[in-house]
Amino acid sequence: MIAEKAPEIWSAFMRFSQKAAVSDYVSSELIFSLSNFYFGKPYSWLVTSVGSNPENASELYVFDLSVNPEELSHLSNEQLARRLETSPKPIRKIKSNASPVIMPAEDAPPIAAAIRLGMEEVTRRAEFIRSDDELRQRLIEAILSIKPEPEESVHVENQLYSGFFPQADQQRLDAFHLVPWEQRPSIVEAFEDRRLKTIGRRLIHTERPDLLSATERADYDKAMAERVLGGKDESPWLTLPQAIAQIDELLRSAEPDEAELLRGHRKHLVERQGRARRAIS
Repeated sequence: MIAEKAPEIWSAFMRFSQKAAVSDYVSSELIFSLSNFYFGKPYSWLVTSVGSNPENASELYVFDLSVNPEELSHLSNEQLARRLETSPKPIRKIKSNASPVIMPAEDAPPIAAAIRLGMEEVTRRAEFIRSDDELRQRLIEAILSIKPEPEESVHVENQLYSGFFPQADQQRLDAFHLVPWEQRPSIVEAFEDRRLKTIGRRLIHTERPDLLSATERADYDKAMAERVLGGKDESPWLTLPQAIAQIDELLRSAEPDEAELLRGHRKHLVERQGRARRAIS
C-alpha cells in the first residue's frame, strides 16, 4: 500500500536500507531531514553531517540545525560535553545499517524543529558547521567522551557484538559446519575466542551429547536447568516459573476453549520444570 500510494517515499526507504547509500547521502547532502520515534511519538529534525564514530563507521553524527552552532563554538571541551546532554540535543546519531528515516529537506515533515527558522537561516547554520573542521572534531570528541562504556553481559548471547572474532577462528567456524559431528569437539577446543568455545560446546551438548563425557553432560544439563528455572539474579529471558505464572494469570479470564489449551501448555511446562529441578538436585 505504501509503495502504491507514496512511491517516492517508498523508493527512498528502500534506497536507505543499504548501508552505503545512507553513508553517501549523509556526507553529500548539506541539509536533510531525519525522523525517529520515541515512545510511539514522531520527531523530526533538519540536520547536517558532523562525521562518524572513528571506532564504528556505521555510527554517524549529525547536527540539529534548530540549535545555533555559533553558540557552541566558544565553549570549552567540558562545557561542550555538558551542552550535548541538555535539550535540545545538538547531536543526533544515525545507524547507517539500521534503515534510518531520512529524506530531502524539502520533503521534511512540518514538525521538523528547524523549519520555523526558514531555509536561509538553516542553510547558513549548516554551512557554518560544514566549514568548521575544528568544531566538528570537537563535537565528535565530546559525544564520545559522554558515551558510557557498556558493561559486558554475563550471558554469552549478549556478548556476540563485543568484538570481532580472530581471523583464524573465522576459518574454524567454516570448518565446524562442514565436518561430521565427531570432528567438531576438536575444532571447538581450538577456538581462540571464549565466546565461540562456549557456544560450540552448547551446540554439541544439544545435538550430540554422546560426544561429551558423563561429567560434562551432567554439568551442561545442570547449567541448562538453572537457566530455564532462573537463578538468584533476574534473567533476561522468560523462565519456566514466570511462564507458569503468566498462564495462571491468563486462566483467570480465559474462555473455555482457551482454558483447555492453556491448561495443556501449563502441564507441559510443569513437567519441564520438574525435570529441571531434578537435574540440579
